Amino acid sequence: MINTFKPYKITSKDKENLKNLSPYWEKDVKKNIKKLLKWIIKFNKNPKDFNIEYTNDFEKYDILFQQIDNYSNFYNQKFKLINNNSRLLSKFHKLIVDYVFILGWVKSIELICVFFDDIQKKDIASKSLYAIELVNNCLISYFEVYKKQVINILKKDEYIDLISERIFSSKNTITKVDLIAREIMSYSKMLKKKSKISEDKLIKINILSIELIVFSNSILYFYTRFLRNVY
Repeated sequence: MINTFKPYKITSKDKENLKNLSPYWEKDVKKNIKKLLKWIIKFNKNPKDFNIEYTNDFEKYDILFQQIDNYSNFYNQKFKLINNNSRLLSKFHKLIVDYVFILGWVKSIELICVFFDDIQKKDIASKSLYAIELVNNCLISYFEVYKKQVINILKKDEYIDLISERIFSSKNTITKVDLIAREIMSYSKMLKKKSKISEDKLIKINILSIELIVFSNSILYFYTRFLRNVY
């Protein structure tokens, strides 16, 4: 999943549009970046190689996003260890949470930029409903990627399609995809107990689920605060 969360290329127009906002995300993002840098030190890596410097200067957000993207080189090194070892997954799952959370924040910024750009180009009757539509389309598209990868692991399994049908997109509320991912995690654990899937497959599904849950919740956390001021 995480390969689909790659930070986007922010444009000069995006930077101008962001100036309509105060950086309400500053405290949360700075706190999370500190966590990411602690992982670098914990694994005895050079912090300068994976440094992330937060800034409220929107003109430097392209650099900030590049730094966040570069951190994936460190993350992927450690992910190879986590990916096939349940003990290490349990020990280092916070690394997944911390990095995916910051990727969710970047995605929320991208959605905000798309919103500002679209309302300048299109005749939109309700800005608030359109803002909800944008984030719902985003969340559902990521869920579809997640579902496809889970099915690829489990092969033929009608239950995944069945519970996925519970995903319902409303015009007035933001879609919650994390609940279904949690159910799939529980279902996979049950399959493992019944020896219907291997430990390796369970780990892979758990990682995919954790990534989707954290990513979607991070988007919701930051984007919902933006929605409060959209009328």
